[in-house]
Amino acid sequence: MTMMSVESKLAGQLGYSTVPMNPPPAEKTSTVIQFSLTQGCSHNRCTFCSIYGKDNKYKVKKLPEFKKHVDSVLSHLKKNNRGDLSKISRIFLGAGNALSANTSVLLEASQYALKALQEASHSKYEIPRRLAIYGNTHDILKKGQNDMKLLHCGGTCEHCSIDSLGERRGVDVVYWGLESGNDDVLKIAGKGYTGNQASRAGMILNNVKTKISAMIMPGLGGKELSEGHVKDTVNLLNHIRPEWVTFIGLKVEPKTPYARWIEREEAKKKNRSLTSAEVAEQTAQMIEGLDFETTIGLHGDDIHSYGYNPVTIGSVEVDGRYDSYKVADIIRKKAKKIF
Repeated sequence: MTMMSVESKLAGQLGYSTVPMNPPPAEKTSTVIQFSLTQGCSHNRCTFCSIYGKDNKYKVKKLPEFKKHVDSVLSHLKKNNRGDLSKISRIFLGAGNALSANTSVLLEASQYALKALQEASHSKYEIPRRLAIYGNTHDILKKGQNDMKLLHCGGTCEHCSIDSLGERRGVDVVYWGLESGNDDVLKIAGKGYTGNQASRAGMILNNVKTKISAMIMPGLGGKELSEGHVKDTVNLLNHIRPEWVTFIGLKVEPKTPYARWIEREEAKKKNRSLTSAEVAEQTAQMIEGLDFETTIGLHGDDIHSYGYNPVTIGSVEVDGRYDSYKVADIIRKKAKKIF
């Protein structure tokens, strides 16, 4: 089977890729086109995660392969009742943590995708308004401020994206699975970094004006670590101030390292998983501690199939502590009716 026939079969289902890319919900809409620069996850050691199996090993495409992939996807869309590509206004580069790709590769790949979509839509004056990507703490720190600025700007001052696209365009949004700001919780989750390192990475993104969409996991670490999970996560979020904060409650997947850990803890009566009511309360505590303007996401399993939020509110914009208190109050009132 040729790559083109594979992409044709999977168009709109798996992001035009031969393996799942698992993009964030906001990147699955009809206004977003997904291109696969990597497959799998470069870290793939989170103890609670079962998304990327052994058969989906991490790989970065060579640039000629990626460019051929972009061209074939756009050609497919044009031929299959999607001739008007002007409605596609955003690009998502997958899969898990594509930010781990070499900076020069990621820069050329992102600029090629932007330019190719601009030309395919027959508009030299309108370019995709956003390019988003998964990233993790390690790779933000490894790239540092200079490389992250290069990716955000889409080039250097001498060779800028403005020259080829007409405006500045590069990596605009990083989807970042923070999960927690607490060192003990992060260690149990297998994240491989500390809250302090996450804070430093967040400041790098802020300094280069790349927007942050942070994902937080209520329930992680169990009852014994609940207080620290709330306190340190709130402190981290208030420091790095993401544009979006999405709460995805922990759903313990059987046979994962995390599942085995919490089973041992429960057998020793040292810790236990939070109840649904406790997850809802922990989420409310985290939200009421936020003191900055952001958009909070709290969705059901129709949006986040790999997580579990016992109370949902959709997406809500907040503008500081007062709004955050109101949202927390809504969650508590909903939880009281359910539990």
